[in-house]
Amino acid sequence: MNDCKILSKKQIHWFVLIIIIILTAIIRIRLLDVPLERDEGDYAYTAQLMLQGIPPYLKSYSMRLPGLYVAYVVIISLFGQTQQGIHTGLLIINSITIIFVYLLSRFFLSKTGSLVSAATFSFLSLSYSLRGSAANSEHFVVLCATIGLFFLLLGLKKSKYKYLFYSGFILSIGVFMKQNGIFFIILSIIYLVYFSVKTYSKHWFPLVKYISYFLFGIFILAGCSLLIIYYIGIFNEFWFWTFVYAKEYMGQVNINHAIFIFLHQFKYVIFPSPLLWTFIGTGIIFLFIKIRMIKFSFFLILFFLFSFISICPGFYFRNHYFILTLPCVGILAGLTFDSIANLFIFRSKKQFGYYIALILFIVCILQSLYLQRNYLFFDNNYQIAHKIYGPNPFYESLNIAEFITKNTTKNDKVAILGSEPQIFFYSKRQSASGFLYMYPMMEKHKFALAMQKSFIKDIDELKPKYIIFVNILSSWLKRPLSYKNIFKYLDYLINNNKYSLIGLVEIHESESFYYWKPDKIRLPPISKNWIGIYESNRSFQ
Repeated sequence: MNDCKILSKKQIHWFVLIIIIILTAIIRIRLLDVPLERDEGDYAYTAQLMLQGIPPYLKSYSMRLPGLYVAYVVIISLFGQTQQGIHTGLLIINSITIIFVYLLSRFFLSKTGSLVSAATFSFLSLSYSLRGSAANSEHFVVLCATIGLFFLLLGLKKSKYKYLFYSGFILSIGVFMKQNGIFFIILSIIYLVYFSVKTYSKHWFPLVKYISYFLFGIFILAGCSLLIIYYIGIFNEFWFWTFVYAKEYMGQVNINHAIFIFLHQFKYVIFPSPLLWTFIGTGIIFLFIKIRMIKFSFFLILFFLFSFISICPGFYFRNHYFILTLPCVGILAGLTFDSIANLFIFRSKKQFGYYIALILFIVCILQSLYLQRNYLFFDNNYQIAHKIYGPNPFYESLNIAEFITKNTTKNDKVAILGSEPQIFFYSKRQSASGFLYMYPMMEKHKFALAMQKSFIKDIDELKPKYIIFVNILSSWLKRPLSYKNIFKYLDYLINNNKYSLIGLVEIHESESFYYWKPDKIRLPPISKNWIGIYESNRSFQ
């Protein structure tokens, strides 16, 4: 009878976890059609090129590491080269992460507390303030981080070295998804040293063995990846964009502004879920109050610390960076639940404390559901795109790409003066230049002017059939001291009748308007946010 009851309880918890995953998936299915944002466009377009036999960094310049592009190749190969296909891949990745957040939480929390952790992670990972509908790199990193850290603790708990190898291997995949994943490897090494010293005192052999298996897993993947990059002949390009330029990118924000930027961004991140984030914040207090009572407590402190550090490089603190903290954030919510349920005032009536904690958590979730009800359940794709991204032309990119597809052949090239690579992906047309983002050219570093000249040279040589100019601040992030060669070059092309305006898109708060020749194009644009489509004159060709 007791065995049957224990089995029944296990089944109930797994059943609830499946319900959490299904409910999250239902909402994500509604969001499948949301247009790609520019980072998704970069990943998808580069993956598209890879399927054509063109490796990354040759015709698509980016400081992203190649693991993310490989992941996108798998996704668009399985589910199609559409935003629906990409977001289907995200749905699956998110569902697997929810499972491993639950499994990782079990090292610290009760089963119900772990369910609270999984539910918190799943709900926050959907939030519009974290751009949860987009398949950003952070979703791939936290997938690897939760699985890798789970195997780390499992290996230490069971003294199984093979799990430490798995941990190192999977965590290194996370690094190849995005450089920030390195912080979860640093966390693991520190904890391995701590655990070995605490458990085996002066015996160094277990520590050496632990570290060796863990590092072997890392070096296997890293070594093989670098050999492949070298073999296909892109090592120099890979090194420049992912290390040399990335170093310049990290130095763009003044450290004196870091706290202000963090507070500004964090305020927006928590805006749709204030009670839930308060519930989570209470978990930090309980963590230090009950430090001696929590299993693997030092690991949890490191997890909290390095989750925060992982969003700090460059001090940009962009909204979706906070996704890297969500597994830890979920565990803190579960810790709050367990701590309230077991408060000394409820010792005589444990069930009462459990229900109080559960009611508080449900109230937090319901408040957030109410505040995000339009985004989660009612808004159309246009409303969602502009609610999350403001005047960025992500919805409009679909219509622009449709025009490009209809009026070009597969051999025609297109140039975008702006950072909108999703248009290349939708239209299945190649960029005239490897510069998919204008940001590197606008930044203050020693390569900026050379990048602008290289971009101009690409257009001169390939003479794209269409040039798309994006007059939107966030597509450029132009600074007062930015070089202006690229703008002067566009003026030259237009003033010398090499390119003519044949399409105009005006983006307003509630609607976008499209004007195409031979219809009348309204000039000057009424909106400050607009996109011009310029066609090459035959004489220039």
